Amino acid sequence: MRLFSLMLCCLFLGLLGRGEDVQAQKVLTPRRPIPALVKAQTVLVRVVVNDQFTNPKPLLEIITNRFHELHFKVVTDPTQPHDVGVVFSCQEASGSFLNSSLLHPPSEPPCFFHYIYHGTPIEWQRIDTIVFNEGILAIKRVSFFPPTREPFPQSVRYLQVFDFPLLLAAEWGQVHRLLRALDHTETPLRQKRKILNLLGVIQAESAIPRLLQALHEPELIVPALHALGHFGARVRPALVQTLQTSTDPTVQAAAVKSLGQIGARTGDTSVTPLLLTFLTDPTTPIHVKIEIVWALGKAPDFRAFPALKRLEEEIWLKHSQDPALQQLRKAVDWSIREVRQGGHTDDY
Repeated sequence: MRLFSLMLCCLFLGLLGRGEDVQAQKVLTPRRPIPALVKAQTVLVRVVVNDQFTNPKPLLEIITNRFHELHFKVVTDPTQPHDVGVVFSCQEASGSFLNSSLLHPPSEPPCFFHYIYHGTPIEWQRIDTIVFNEGILAIKRVSFFPPTREPFPQSVRYLQVFDFPLLLAAEWGQVHRLLRALDHTETPLRQKRKILNLLGVIQAESAIPRLLQALHEPELIVPALHALGHFGARVRPALVQTLQTSTDPTVQAAAVKSLGQIGARTGDTSVTPLLLTFLTDPTTPIHVKIEIVWALGKAPDFRAFPALKRLEEEIWLKHSQDPALQQLRKAVDWSIREVRQGGHTDDY
């Protein structure tokens, strides 16, 4: 129980440390992984459960199978050679063994995990917020499973849908393992999109060619665009080209969002004229305009001020509570403030 509470607290603290506006936040460089873990092959797995009278073997079997999906070797005997240890702490809701339905999934993850290197628990170096968010998403997916009466029904179902091997591979900097899974024909599309996101978050330089290739794959283009936003000016030409050539508003919005992230990271305002062209075009969809406005605020440029002010007058004259219009108003207010306070030209 003490371990479980400590892990829950750590995860929430990690989330609170990133409580700023998602649209306005800068792109931060993640800490580097522990060098020795980049090549880790063998994982020592330990499962801790809240019911000492119940055999955790079903959980261990699922965890082992999930690690095998990414070709990790698993051992359970601490005397056997291993590169890293992973501890899973599972807290099943009271009476869940007797319940025959999961219509009411747990309100918090039934299982938490952390890794141990050389006998010492290691704080998440790169993906702490993602671990939390992925845990919440996995909870939602649990409710779609059929009823069960097996021991640890919530934990079993949770571990079947929670992609912890991908998260650990990203945390440890094992880009080669993520890329292999990305290109495997049996990897579900949901996981492929998640891999692209992870490659961006950990800023895997060696994965850039594969991310650029994904721009030509319709099912992967949007997550690939989002991932490229974590990199610098070198990928800007590909994003600009995608924005100019695509007729899909979702793709255009993703390209603009990543251009905004790069602008926030580099301070480069060279794409301002292009963004203003799309912003002032009456045929540009409102969802694309929303991302353009956020992007203009992330890399403040006085050249954007007149267009933003005109847009402000236009949208506040409309008496509408349309959610998209509300989002655009919020973006305009924020970006005008940013440009007014810190705007500069490309000669700055």
